[in-house]
Amino acid sequence: PPFLFENNGKEFRDVAAEHGAALKKFYAGRGLALGDIDNDGDSDLLLMNVGEPPVLLRNEGGNANNWFGINLAGTKSNRDGVGATVTVTTGGRRTKRQRLGGTSYCSASDARLLFGLGAIKKIDQVEVRWPSGQISTLKNVRTNQYLTIKEATPNKETALKSKVLALL
Repeated sequence: PPFLFENNGKEFRDVAAEHGAALKKFYAGRGLALGDIDNDGDSDLLLMNVGEPPVLLRNEGGNANNWFGINLAGTKSNRDGVGATVTVTTGGRRTKRQRLGGTSYCSASDARLLFGLGAIKKIDQVEVRWPSGQISTLKNVRTNQYLTIKEATPNKETALKSKVLALL
């Protein structure tokens, strides 16, 4: 059977049996995809199985907390932003996530990065450090939304300054 663990602040507890029939059934599992299928700020799960259809486990627990999601679009770096690091700063607290590629066997998870914010109502700053070395920054960002941040395409003057700095 699948495992579902809850972090109660002290330990992880298996709570699968408490969350419906789909988590009590035995599967020949081959992959797990994580993503926000209904764009409500909480992660849903898709179990990939051998000889059976996938099983969608929707997170319908009622998310009363704030959240922020980001999709990356690289231009100079790779188009999916794989390798980029995103830092979200709220009230002096910094949370980092890295855009990964190939996170599961026989499945692909949501490419968007999701940040849980609790009671925070405004994001002070979002910083993206792209694999190319470029940095994108947004300030005073609204919560409870998904944003796409596109890597800036350097103009000739910026590219020339970068080459001069690289030579120094």
